[in-house]
Amino acid sequence: MKINMIRCFLLIALVSIILPSVSTVAQPTAITTKGKDFWLTFIPNFHQNNTATDSLFIYIVAEVPTGGSISYRDKVGVIRQKTFQITDPTVVYSFSIGWRNFELVGFNQNSTIVNNNQTEDIASQNFHVIADQEIGVYALSQATTTSDAFVVLPTKVLGQEYYVLAYNSDGKGNGSSGIAGPSTPSQFAVLATEDNTTITITPKTATYNYGLSPQTITLNQGESYLVQAKITAQNLRSDLTGSHVTSTKPIAVFAGQQRATVPIEFADTLLSRDCLIEQMPPVRAWGKNAFLTPYPLPADAASNGYDVYRILAAYDSTQVFIDGISLRSYLNAGGEYTGGILKAQTITANKPILVAHFKKSAGGNPTPSGASPLSDPFMLIIPPKEQFLKSYRFYNVQAYDSRNPAGVYVEQYITVVAPTSTLSTIKLDGKPVDVTKFVPIPPSNEYSYAWLGGKNGADGMTEGAHTIAADEPIGIYIYGYGEANSYGYAGGMDLTGVVSAVDELPAAEDDITVSPNPTSATFSMTWNCALLSYRVINSLGEEIFAENMKAESSSDRSREIDMTAVPSGVYYVLFRTTMGMISKPIIVIH
Repeated sequence: MKINMIRCFLLIALVSIILPSVSTVAQPTAITTKGKDFWLTFIPNFHQNNTATDSLFIYIVAEVPTGGSISYRDKVGVIRQKTFQITDPTVVYSFSIGWRNFELVGFNQNSTIVNNNQTEDIASQNFHVIADQEIGVYALSQATTTSDAFVVLPTKVLGQEYYVLAYNSDGKGNGSSGIAGPSTPSQFAVLATEDNTTITITPKTATYNYGLSPQTITLNQGESYLVQAKITAQNLRSDLTGSHVTSTKPIAVFAGQQRATVPIEFADTLLSRDCLIEQMPPVRAWGKNAFLTPYPLPADAASNGYDVYRILAAYDSTQVFIDGISLRSYLNAGGEYTGGILKAQTITANKPILVAHFKKSAGGNPTPSGASPLSDPFMLIIPPKEQFLKSYRFYNVQAYDSRNPAGVYVEQYITVVAPTSTLSTIKLDGKPVDVTKFVPIPPSNEYSYAWLGGKNGADGMTEGAHTIAADEPIGIYIYGYGEANSYGYAGGMDLTGVVSAVDELPAAEDDITVSPNPTSATFSMTWNCALLSYRVINSLGEEIFAENMKAESSSDRSREIDMTAVPSGVYYVLFRTTMGMISKPIIVIH
């Protein structure tokens, strides 16, 4: 195959019908987000007013009866333990504890910038969950009008190389001398699962204590290390996204923002903010594709702004396609691309990428009833389709505070992403899902998405435990809206880690020829690249010819296509290579 670094730009007219695909690899025994051993810590949230009601939650779901324990260590190193027993797998085990002394301490404490913090210092806070049988673990950091949830990855899938995907600091200027108390930083934390773990951190922006200097630290089992971006009057939007973390032994990494405005460009008009937290998958467990799906917007939420997505690269010369159209430049290791989720779209890349959704801020002005609008930012890592599962046991969380004694979250949802061909097999809690709710995801429409839920348990989306299953792997995103509050997380992932980091360069335009052009009858196609399939379509996107290639030999690189039976006009041949698409127009004149 001819290696050529020229990027393939597809015809804009074909945006709605072109989908680059990635070849699949036979999967070994799946390693999912279920496990028997989990480590986690909580990065700083923003606590205000009645902070005594703010809590940290751990939710445990099981498919069979099991027992286990949660060990947790506070700021001064005292270890406590809580045993649990799940006799009825339809019931979720819930553990909660007040945030003080168990959450990592950052430099912003209740709108006061302080020097007495744990930023870039070894800390002892951790939670360790173990069980006799495999379980799923989810966590929620719940504060008044600022919360987020995340799926906790089992120790067996943790790695030794990470890139951080976070969000911009939301700095507030205080004249020319510094920053004001509401300023909240981009942040992440690392947690060691074994003694004598050496960790190297190369930050993408200046950190609170050490600027841009790389940091090397050694942690023992259960010790954590918080890194927060430095906010200055000259850099109010500092962002740790793209920071590189490596270690000598497996570690857990948690990232986000203490209390973010999304999108940050609307910080002056979207006044509500929310905590962002997700656990980072190791680079070896990233994928090469993701689906962007919109989110329902509550009626009282502000219409300005938009939901955001971010794409993060782990390797140089990463080429990213959105609906088959290449970005105009490559992403290098630690590079990111940010865009707005304005419609459903498909993202693919030639090398592993990490993609996240960020729900937008709901607004800042009270509703006619005096309450703040429903929803607010959350962060959600998007599993690629090769990490979808056929079934999930998940939990729509609920929490209570002095402002919402009847329950914080009044709208509960899931987004389901599934192969269009399998929609009729999807069952939620044993009942078929209404297939008319699904919307095709362009450009190929091979996958579709649906929102299930809303107020008052719509579509069966009540708070608590649920099960969803289908005949083919599907993806689910779980989220809930409260007053100026929200949470969101993925239902689970297959983290077997079969995605190759090998550069899969797209073929160049001159690797494929179509002639004669125009033609009155037959034309020939020849290719000098690894071809997966081709399609001949008319200007309406209707398929005329198609073929999926079998194991090809060097002599099987051409086809003759007879166009005598089709009307005169412009047609397109869509060639799907091992990475990316190439389109060639063919003019038929009779």
